[in-house]
Amino acid sequence: MLAPLRHHQFFSLAELNTKLATLVAEFNDKPMAAPRAGSRRSLFEAVERAALRRLPAEPYAIGEWRIACTVNIDYRIALERNFYSVPYRLVHKVVDAVVTLTTVQIFYRGERVASHVRATGRNVWMTAAEHMPAAHRAVANQTPDRMRAEAAKIGVATAAYVEHLPTGRDHIQQGVRSCLGGSPAPGRAPRGGVPLGLVCRRALVRLRRAIAQKPPRYPRSAAR
Repeated sequence: MLAPLRHHQFFSLAELNTKLATLVAEFNDKPMAAPRAGSRRSLFEAVERAALRRLPAEPYAIGEWRIACTVNIDYRIALERNFYSVPYRLVHKVVDAVVTLTTVQIFYRGERVASHVRATGRNVWMTAAEHMPAAHRAVANQTPDRMRAEAAKIGVATAAYVEHLPTGRDHIQQGVRSCLGGSPAPGRAPRGGVPLGLVCRRALVRLRRAIAQKPPRYPRSAAR
């Protein structure tokens, strides 16, 4: 198709494409040389069109394989200074990963076991809840934000008291443990049948009173 264009001059890409489309149609409709019968178009319609498949919904993504990645004890592998989880049963196993521009897919013995969005930056932890053992999932869900949300469903006094618990300890998990120990399910009365909101209201009064009566602490002077 280039030979017929050798004496033509084009002033835009659109003009060239229009001419090429015309030449392609003519080439496909041109009868083939003997002993073959028909044209390329007739052969395509008779044989090849029925075998065509739909194009993929997403474009093909070029990936880079990372072979023999060892799963750490925290059921994650390290890739590009980021960390991706796999099912916890694969701890200490060796897996392979394929990294594309947007995803990280992890395979064990040829079977895909995890798929993550590719992290940007460094020291990013990508963890899927279904990869964690049951005990780890329970701990992961016990966060101060979750405790605050559950307390807010019960009442204002409960929310105010729970707001104090995580911040009144040396470690956040100590406050979360206190929330879990003293907070029954919403709508369920604690010991003695007293509503939880009333219990928290009384606790807040005592807490504020204790803070008001507590003597101030002054820094100890270094000089004696």
